[in-house]
Amino acid sequence: MPIYCFEHCESGEPVELVMDFAEHTERVHEDLLVLSDDELADIAVLKDMPLGEITDEARLCHRDIGADFQKRAWRGGCATWPMASEALGVMQGQQEEAYDQSVHLGVPTHFDSEGNAELRDRDHRRRLMEATGHFDKDGGYGDVQPKYATSLGRKR
Repeated sequence: MPIYCFEHCESGEPVELVMDFAEHTERVHEDLLVLSDDELADIAVLKDMPLGEITDEARLCHRDIGADFQKRAWRGGCATWPMASEALGVMQGQQEEAYDQSVHLGVPTHFDSEGNAELRDRDHRRRLMEATGHFDKDGGYGDVQPKYATSLGRKR
């Protein structure tokens, strides 16, 4: 389901909402959205204000189409390097052990405080994925592909 970006009209805070196209068509008119009571709770300026005191103008958000199309690492698209990977990461507290293992595998990889693997470039990502047995289901030319078939005949 798409994520639509809006800007709160009074505070200028970004508001991101997940809604399907039908809901978007129903709720957004001339790039304006009226926030529901649940959605208002996410806006810092209005968090402590009782719902009865919130004006109709305070419920308005303007569509921020530019923010919808910004490059963001978590949304996919073109990769930005270095890249933090949760999929190749480890639990917090296991970073040192994971680093030692990556050195042993011949692909030294730093893990940040949250346990995400910090990948330097596309080659580093490919070598780490091959060494740990991972592959990219949406990979393209040059990305790690499945190496063996399962009992169901599908490659993993």
